[in-house]
Amino acid sequence: MKAPYNFDANFHKPSHFPSSDTTWAPGRCWITMLWQGQYIGMKFENEGIVDKPAIRVSVYSSSKLSSEFIIGLEPEIIAFSRKDPPILNPPVFA
Repeated sequence: MKAPYNFDANFHKPSHFPSSDTTWAPGRCWITMLWQGQYIGMKFENEGIVDKPAIRVSVYSSSKLSSEFIIGLEPEIIAFSRKDPPILNPPVFA
């Protein structure tokens, strides 16, 4: 990520329709998700400053995760931490 980067402004996105899968506190964000059939939790922590951004990411699971699984998470982690995340999939209309 490039400076300037404001961690809290990128992670704290209040919604009119809040969900229980994301929790935010200043400098921290917890996200739960189902990824490739595995329930995981991710914790993002601000480790930098606006001009020298750094984020620590911790991944939690009830079972041991393979290194291939963790590497596969990288695009998702980048999307959560970017200022302007790309649209990963087109919208689906029912």
